Parts: sequence; structure tokens; C-alpha cells
Amino acid sequence: AGVVVEEVLTRLVDSITASGRQVVIVGGVPEQAHDVPQLYLASRFGGLVRFEPRPLATVRQREAPVDAILQRLAMRPGVTLIDTAGVMCESDCPLMAGGHLLYRDSNHLSTFASRWLVPQMFKSVEF
Repeated sequence: AGVVVEEVLTRLVDSITASGRQVVIVGGVPEQAHDVPQLYLASRFGGLVRFEPRPLATVRQREAPVDAILQRLAMRPGVTLIDTAGVMCESDCPLMAGGHLLYRDSNHLSTFASRWLVPQMFKSVEF
């Protein structure tokens, strides 16, 4: 499946860049092991689970096949890759910032997180 995905994405990227446009690929959101809002509630009301972020190394390992495809695409002229995990994470990928949850489930950002991250993600991209 990975080969087909890479072939399709390569054709799409080539088609866009051939028209003189730049391609900006935004890498995936670092996936957490559990639904973050549910984990937060369970940790606060009962204390039977710990509210802990996933280590960046675990995220990188899990997402390595997709990241490899995106990195190969980013080597093409006119293509920029934004490493979402690189922007969002240090040694761990946080679950909260400024008292706000960063996820609305295990792998989708909350509205707060989107507003917080997007400016950081695109500050190095020139259009």
C-alpha cells in the first residue's frame, strides 16, 4: 500500500510543481496512545490512570513509514515539508498547553491547538 500511496502522491506533487506552484506538505499530527479528553477526565476523576504524553521517540517510530514517504517528496524541487511533530514536541508530545487540551481525540488537534500551532508551523515557509 505504501508504494501505491507514494506513487500517487509523487504524480500529484509533480503535476502541481510543473504548473509553477509550490507544494507545502504538512506532516501528520503526533498520535497519542489514548483519547486525550477521556484520558484527562479519567485521570482527574478517579485517578486510576496517568495523564502522560507519548514520547517523541515512540511517535517517530510509529510514523516512520509515512514520514519516509513525505521526506522523499520534500526532496523534490518546489516542495516543502512541515514536520508537525518537530514543531509540537520536544522529548514528549504534549497533551496540554496553557491549561487547554491539544487533542479532541487521540490524533486530531483541538481548535485551541490548531490556533496555537499553525502560526508556528508556517513561520519558516516562504510563499
